[in-house]
Amino acid sequence: MKLTSKKKPVIERFLSFVDKSEKCWIWKGAFDGLNRYGTFWDGKRQINAHRYSYFYFNNIIDTSLYVCHKCDNPKCVNPDHLFLGTQEDNMKDMYNKNRQRKKCTYFSGTEHCNAKFNTQDIRNIRKLYNVENLSSYKIASIYSCARPTINRIIRGISYANVK
Repeated sequence: MKLTSKKKPVIERFLSFVDKSEKCWIWKGAFDGLNRYGTFWDGKRQINAHRYSYFYFNNIIDTSLYVCHKCDNPKCVNPDHLFLGTQEDNMKDMYNKNRQRKKCTYFSGTEHCNAKFNTQDIRNIRKLYNVENLSSYKIASIYSCARPTINRIIRGISYANVK
């Protein structure tokens, strides 16, 4: 006697965790450790729910790209709200929608939100070392920072864009 399988098809299991009552399809299943993105076991591996939705409904298997949200709702799995893109595309989308926490996303050096020094500070540090022959230890004490920080600035590793 052969037993019949009571397993639901994968897509049925997936859709059983989706609330389609709004424009966004809200994932009601398991979430990642940060409780932001839904996760789903497709029978072979654990996958982000929005990625599974995009791949299934668009019949695309390219896993080299990110699946990004047009709606900016990480719990949304509506394939119409998702698009493929690179990490850079995802960051540009975030920046264009003004969703970044601070202006850090596309800025470096003195423009970065966590920058301790401005352009004039960097020029002064390099001048103190190269022209006034002060040690990096002395410069670090003047600027209340670690000596390796000053050494990276002097060598042009940090704040390389400041000439």
